[in-house]
Amino acid sequence: MSELLDHRYRVVRVLGAGGFGETFLAEDTKMPSRRLCVIKQLKQMTHNPEVYQIAKDRFYREAVVLEELGDASDRIPKLYGHFEEGERFYLVQEWIEGQTLQQKIEAEGTISETETRQILVSILQALALVHDRGIIHRDLKPENIIIRDRDRQTVLIDFGAVKEIIGAAGTALNTNNNSVSIVIGTPGYMPSEQAAGRPFFASDVYSLGLTAIYMLTGRQPAQLDHDPRTDEIEWRSLCPHISGELAHVIDKASRFHPRDRYGNASEMLRAMQTPSQPVAVTINMSAPNPPNTPIPIAAPDPANPSNLPTVQAAPPASYAPTTMARPSRRDPEQSDRRSTVDAFIVIGLVLACIAGVVGIGYYVVDAIANRTIDPNLPITPTPTTPPVDPLATDPDGFTEPDEFYFLADSAYRDAENAQRRFEQLRSQGYENAGTFWVPDYANLNGVEYIQVYVDRYDEVGDRGDCRNLLATHGQTIEDAYCALASKNADADIERILASEVLPKPDPTAAVDPQDAVRDYYDLINIREYDLAQDRLSKDFKEGALYGNEEQFLGWWNSVDRVVVTGTRTTRQSPKKATVETQLIYYMKDGSNSPESLRIKLVWDKKMEWWLFDQTERF
Repeated sequence: MSELLDHRYRVVRVLGAGGFGETFLAEDTKMPSRRLCVIKQLKQMTHNPEVYQIAKDRFYREAVVLEELGDASDRIPKLYGHFEEGERFYLVQEWIEGQTLQQKIEAEGTISETETRQILVSILQALALVHDRGIIHRDLKPENIIIRDRDRQTVLIDFGAVKEIIGAAGTALNTNNNSVSIVIGTPGYMPSEQAAGRPFFASDVYSLGLTAIYMLTGRQPAQLDHDPRTDEIEWRSLCPHISGELAHVIDKASRFHPRDRYGNASEMLRAMQTPSQPVAVTINMSAPNPPNTPIPIAAPDPANPSNLPTVQAAPPASYAPTTMARPSRRDPEQSDRRSTVDAFIVIGLVLACIAGVVGIGYYVVDAIANRTIDPNLPITPTPTTPPVDPLATDPDGFTEPDEFYFLADSAYRDAENAQRRFEQLRSQGYENAGTFWVPDYANLNGVEYIQVYVDRYDEVGDRGDCRNLLATHGQTIEDAYCALASKNADADIERILASEVLPKPDPTAAVDPQDAVRDYYDLINIREYDLAQDRLSKDFKEGALYGNEEQFLGWWNSVDRVVVTGTRTTRQSPKKATVETQLIYYMKDGSNSPESLRIKLVWDKKMEWWLFDQTERF
């Protein structure tokens, strides 16, 4: 292409091409520096003049948005200009020198947890600004994230809304003048609701969750396994050393259903910058896996008592567990005997220090004294050889019981993580916390994991104590449970889940009224008017403000988009809630109108959702 575009831009090379058009690297001949820029050419799919006008109107509106975003953040390319030529639309944007996240990983391999955190926070800071303006990126993926050379900051490129200009215009004449949200995105990185043409802010969150998994594992979405029952992504076994906090954030971001994810980038950013809640992980205990095969992570199956849920995370800093006081399970004679043995071992330790084997001596003493794995030495089980149990060689002949009841906290393949969690429990007052090697107990079916427990109960009569402590521990670790570990393969696990002892939650507490308000306007923005009307109560529809369906659609068809700038819940009960909401209507005529509404909501039991019941200005 030798001629100048718009009489000023000389194309240097083609950067990419696709169904929506082409992207060029060009130089601006009318700037003294002849600076480089990116030019996106958008093809018109039809020569119908009415469709062309629709596309043109949308193009100019989206250009205004891109200009606002580029001016507001240096993590989004600046818009230098826009023009039309030969029935094609062109955007001129800042050229970002650097490599895409995908290029970086292909060249250097997976990224460390520390760097992954830094990249995620950087992306979320830019994406939060985008979401705050009521915009969904819709094509977040490693290829559309650039690590800028000059400062190593991330930059978001290739917003999907620009591509929609052509597609939506091409379908507009077939939809009774109602706008249609067409499918924009990349398979694998876009969630199911986006593939169905109904993207939310949480759709971008999902894409970012998959991007985070790619950074840590090097696996593209098509290479990841999914739980066959829940369709949740199973990825943790691919990077077992990741911290529970980051794993929790990524898990929530990549949930199948949008309501289970962070609602927008700001929510995910807050989670990245504050200590996370404990992470629920379930180990499938139904059958041992072949050596070196990742253990599947799945939701607990009530029909299968051997499918035991576990948790892998540290409790929040504010969590202070109640220490249960009860008589010791060891008799005085045994305690005296063990103290004598300990004294001899201590003498042996001194000699061991002289011989240079202090670590081994300490391991034996602590193992005998505390009946658990030494918190200062690593546990080193392998997939094919079980760890040596120091208690099995106790010089006094004491051995582990054939079975015991325990309050499960977490299970780990990685010894270092198990050690860390064990130490956390001890430091928080769980003096009977410990660990054991799961394959040693046949009724647990040999899954090669180190089980960390909060407490252990050798006597049948103590099982009520396990249930009581579970009611406390389960408030923070929701998938904790009590169970029996036995060397008898036929023994019943006798599992009790935390959900069985905790009070049933109020269903209204699971849905934040502010989320219900934002969700309603999300539906309006993607032109899902039928679904939006379902979020209105019967009384609201019978009121003067609603009028009738024709008036409702007439008003919203005059609005280009709604941006919710703030929400505050001023009242909430099991049946009613009030949310004060600040928003801006961006009209199709180019004007905008700020509004402050007091929105009264009622709880709908059938839908299990808050419905708009009344609105008033304040």
